[in-house]
Amino acid sequence: MIAKISIVTKMEHLQECSRYLQGYQKLSLPEILKDHTVQGAILRYFQVAVESTMDIGELIISEKKLPKPQEGKDIFAGLAKHNIISLSIAERFSQAVKFRNLIVHEYSRINWELVYKHLQNDLADFQQFSQEIMRFLQDQDS
Repeated sequence: MIAKISIVTKMEHLQECSRYLQGYQKLSLPEILKDHTVQGAILRYFQVAVESTMDIGELIISEKKLPKPQEGKDIFAGLAKHNIISLSIAERFSQAVKFRNLIVHEYSRINWELVYKHLQNDLADFQQFSQEIMRFLQDQDS
């Protein structure tokens, strides 16, 4: 059986971070740029949200004994290849891992216009990912 409790816990954390990020959507880019505390919070919530999706994927890959991905971005391609998530979500989260890596490793060169674009346009991806994973888990229970 899939480590459902661990996955559900990670999904709750993902949804929590997504809700926090939604709270920052009302801010304009200039407002965000004026407040370093807000900047730090946004970056951290994005980082944790993406890492939560990666952790969920790795739990499923391990439990199902699927081929181990070479890199973080490959987690989602593996899930899509085995019809666990859609190809479109896999592609979007492969890009999200690159964005997460930028936040973590290139923090001195953050492109705030890009961060703001993701904040305004991409939060629904977390919900879609969660829905697809829940559908998979339900199918496993059947």
